[in-house]
Amino acid sequence: MSPSAKSKRPFAGSLRTSRLRESIARRPAAWTSALVVVVAFLLYGGALGADFTHWDDDVYITRNPLVQEFSPAAVGRIFTTFSNCNYHPLTYLTWSTEFSLVGASPWLYHLDNVLLHIGASVLVFFLTRKLFASDGAAFLTTLLFLVHPLKVESVAWIAERNDVLCAVLFLAGLLAYLHFLDRDGGRRGTYALSLAFCLSALLSKVMAVTFPAVQVLFLIYRRRLTRREFALLLPFWALSVLFAVVGILAQRSCGGVKDVHGGDLAAHILTVPKALAIYLEKLAVPYPLSPRYIVDPAASLFEPYVLIGLVLIAAGAVAVWMSWHRNRVALLAIGFFSVTWAPVSGLIPTSTVVADRYMYLPSLGLVWAITYVVAAGFRDTRTDGAPRRKLLARCSLVALLIFAGTSSVLTHRRVYAWHDGITLWKDALTENPENPYAHNQLAVEYLAVGDYEEASRATIRSIQLGFRQPGYLFNLCLAYRGLGQDEKELQTAQGITAGAPDFLPAWSVVLRHLRKKKEFDACERLLDKLTTEFGDDPELRVARGDLNLDRGEYEEALRDYRVALEARPSHRELVLGASLALARLGDSARAMDLARRAVRVAGSVPSPGALERLDELRGLLGEEEAAGLRGGSPGL
Repeated sequence: MSPSAKSKRPFAGSLRTSRLRESIARRPAAWTSALVVVVAFLLYGGALGADFTHWDDDVYITRNPLVQEFSPAAVGRIFTTFSNCNYHPLTYLTWSTEFSLVGASPWLYHLDNVLLHIGASVLVFFLTRKLFASDGAAFLTTLLFLVHPLKVESVAWIAERNDVLCAVLFLAGLLAYLHFLDRDGGRRGTYALSLAFCLSALLSKVMAVTFPAVQVLFLIYRRRLTRREFALLLPFWALSVLFAVVGILAQRSCGGVKDVHGGDLAAHILTVPKALAIYLEKLAVPYPLSPRYIVDPAASLFEPYVLIGLVLIAAGAVAVWMSWHRNRVALLAIGFFSVTWAPVSGLIPTSTVVADRYMYLPSLGLVWAITYVVAAGFRDTRTDGAPRRKLLARCSLVALLIFAGTSSVLTHRRVYAWHDGITLWKDALTENPENPYAHNQLAVEYLAVGDYEEASRATIRSIQLGFRQPGYLFNLCLAYRGLGQDEKELQTAQGITAGAPDFLPAWSVVLRHLRKKKEFDACERLLDKLTTEFGDDPELRVARGDLNLDRGEYEEALRDYRVALEARPSHRELVLGASLALARLGDSARAMDLARRAVRVAGSVPSPGALERLDELRGLLGEEEAAGLRGGSPGL
């Protein structure tokens, strides 16, 4: 090696470092996007091995025939029906596509959620850079958006796909709109693209009704709120109003809109600043977290969280007012948070006051406020005589990076809390051991895996903590049936019917016990009475089919089951009942076809009733012929 070559070796490392810095400076978007992908999979990779939960995942996907039937007719129904108090057909379409590819295997659903979160984070970078013309602010905003633990619920929960999908389309629409503004209306293609993204976001989640309000904020921030610019927003406002009406109708279709919080208008209004204070606490200190917080309505004006919330609202108003004649960043940041949070702030009363997922998009506004101040601090230190500001800016940056690192660790841990339903709700009880909702959901998960002893304990605890509504009490019936405690099951069902005579599942238990005692006439009289009161409900039609099956009237039983199956095509116990009727009629081939359909039903371990019917079916068909039913589903 020549002396000249040796003399250059000490500088080789610094040369490579400088080249790397130059590459990052030339292509910040590419480097940031690559970093987002790597960090996202490091933090959220554990979600790919997670299972479905029985908290809406079953309602939306694993037991939903609308998703499982991938056809033009099913797509038409997706766009013309409400589901679980919501209207988000585009989200449904993504689930339906995934089900057609992998069925009820959850890895692809989780992978797509992670990819959507990556997409949203990259769009945050481009949108922030376009708004503030600062790569530093854009990078910090993207990093905090990507790694904050409050994002985990929206990403790791398959049923919350609408959050991440809506966010991607919402942010893409805003970015297209800013491109349109920058060209001063010269390219109408970007305007049409923004409108298309807005419509798609609304079809993903109705919460996107805030889109035109954010556009107004952009116009105010850019000092371009003219009559012409506002007129161009009219199509966006029309879509927003239309979907707001659709959203209200969807919520009312199943009682999603509740009475005012606390039953009093003053308490209802004060609950909003209380929720705000809780959210900001969770944003600043994101531990411990829960899928379902128990937040009581505000008791008075002097409740600590209410006072803190009111102070925060006042401080935000002052910051917005002070920024009006300056750079208007506070107006944009606080305005974005307020506008996007408004639909879920509690002003419209629902059963959920505070939820991590409600911060997925609104938190971006608060992150803008913080990162802009830090980036502006570094920009100001370029002038002479600012050593103190330079030190403050560096300390702020270090604090943000420490917070991002801590958040990354918490997010990685939080992802594993969503591994399965039992793990999730046990984790929720670490946040609040007296959370009745968590105890109830834990009971649901135990029922799903056939652990009836633990299910009964969890249900009893939720009842002790105040969950005495019929649906929650009925979990105890299911647990007692699984344990073979018939008398307790019947007593629990009779207690439910006494307090809630319109709760038909409990009546089904009473009817089954009458059939079990061979009191067929009494069973028929009760069925006739219930049918007169509640009409030809599928629950009663199933019970009538069961009665006819037990009485040996197999043709009538099959006819009843077929009617019920139109409403409940994935009801495993019902499918096996129809299979039994066919087997008793001598149609073994069709009985086996239906039984295999029951085996293929995705979701939880079969109920004790389903297992009883399967055993009876095996006895009728013979072990050799029924051997193909083994192993198709846990417990079968």
